[in-house]
Amino acid sequence: MKKQLSELACRRRMLLREIETQRIEVAEISQLWKKPFALVDVGLKAVRFIRDRPALSSAAVAALMALGRKSIAGLFQSSYRTACYRKRESPKPHPTFNLIDGENNEKV
Repeated sequence: MKKQLSELACRRRMLLREIETQRIEVAEISQLWKKPFALVDVGLKAVRFIRDRPALSSAAVAALMALGRKSIAGLFQSSYRTACYRKRESPKPHPTFNLIDGENNEKV
C-alpha cells in the first residue's frame, strides 16, 4: 500500500511540474497573439461602427463621388507634397547670431 501511495505521490509531482511548464508555454503564446487580436478587435469595431451608421457611410460615399476621381487624386497629391515638404524643412539658426560665441554677427 505504501508503495502505491509513493508512486501516486511521485506521479502527482511529475504532473504538477508538467502543468506548470504548460502554463508557462500558454502564457508565452498568448503574449504573441495579443497584438494581432488587438488589431482584429479594432477592425471589428470599425466595421460595427460603419454598419450601425448607414447614413454616415452613405454620405461619405456620396461626398467621394461628388469630388470625383481627379479631385480625390489631387487632394492626396497635395497632402503628400505637403508631408514631403515638411520632412525636408528643418529649423535653421538665425544667420545674424552665433550661438557658439554668443556674438552678434550683423553686418552694418
